Amino acid sequence: MKLFNDKYLKELFDDNFSKIEEHLDNYTSHQLLNTDYEQFVFYLTNEFSIEIPIVDFNNIQIEEGERIVKSRDNDPQYHGHPYKIHEFKFYIPYSGDYPILTYQPLSGRKLNFEEYSIERNHLTFKTSGRNAAEIESFSDTTINSFKDNYYSLISDLEIYNNTELKTKIQQLLDNKLEFIRKQKEISASLKYKTKSESILHIPLISKPNRIFPIKYLDEISFEPKLSDNESKKLISTIYNFGKNLEGYEVNYKNKTEPDLRLLYVTHLKSIFIDVNISPETFYQAGKTDIFIEFQNKPIYIAECKNWTTNNTASLAVDQLFQRYLNKNISTVSIIIFNRNKNFNNTIETILSDLEHHDNFIRFVDTQYKTWLNFLFRNPFDESEKINLSVLVFHYPK
Repeated sequence: MKLFNDKYLKELFDDNFSKIEEHLDNYTSHQLLNTDYEQFVFYLTNEFSIEIPIVDFNNIQIEEGERIVKSRDNDPQYHGHPYKIHEFKFYIPYSGDYPILTYQPLSGRKLNFEEYSIERNHLTFKTSGRNAAEIESFSDTTINSFKDNYYSLISDLEIYNNTELKTKIQQLLDNKLEFIRKQKEISASLKYKTKSESILHIPLISKPNRIFPIKYLDEISFEPKLSDNESKKLISTIYNFGKNLEGYEVNYKNKTEPDLRLLYVTHLKSIFIDVNISPETFYQAGKTDIFIEFQNKPIYIAECKNWTTNNTASLAVDQLFQRYLNKNISTVSIIIFNRNKNFNNTIETILSDLEHHDNFIRFVDTQYKTWLNFLFRNPFDESEKINLSVLVFHYPK
């Protein structure tokens, strides 16, 4: 398989834009006019974003081998006879959708590449030589060329996902809505009634994703952890689902905290199929609300809480840290359901509450108004840091 050489990345972008346009054609004019514009754009942006593959250049490994080659007739040492040379197979860990790596970056492909194979979530290539200098020289050239192309491709994909995609979706949706409004003006001038149509409910299940903690060679001992990219994808899926629930009272009305939690778990199980996801799971010193493990190793835990007091968030942090933390878990979440009619000052209260926690290091950022990211220290190992996200949803009773 040749990388960065199969198709032009612009073709992928244009094809994706065409799919968005076709997707919009599936909705009726009444549905589009009566849905929440921002929420629908958010859904479409998530639905049509392109998964960025992650390549782990810090954990490249090799496998020793040998290869028999035939010498030339005039070879002074082997005189046309076959001989053995050292051959090494390089394993480059990756996660995500590897076919994306076959596209050329928009800036063009830098250098030619060796043939690559896919083995257990590793990109592999072989190189051989008579000594270490020959092998290292070739492998360094190959890997550095790979990096140049990879980082160019990632830059193109990030610009597309973070800027161009939303802009294009808004443009297509605006054009569609403008056409519909003009059509409605014409309809209104006619003497006939327009057939009634159903309201659009934004789908709660987005496109299938998978969590791919970096896999490894069998002989190597490795504890799986979520990468930053996979953590963001997971938490984004939870947040998107929670916001969709907010949009329709029928989704949460008369539901208890365990009922809501089960909805989240059911949704996650339908999206991330390579991990085990379970609700109310006994682990260490208690029962976790949302528990995700990979190959029987815990990688993510979340606590769901109804908003009851001003220190609801810090109490949930104490529960997470005191009962469930271990060396594999570096990402945890608190999912807060505000069941009150009044949502005022909830976010400000959470920020103030967590800033006074003993293990608080700093507030990182606000991904969205009700998605807060923090950095905490691990109380059992202060050299370890914990990424804590707090997701707040308004489900008034």
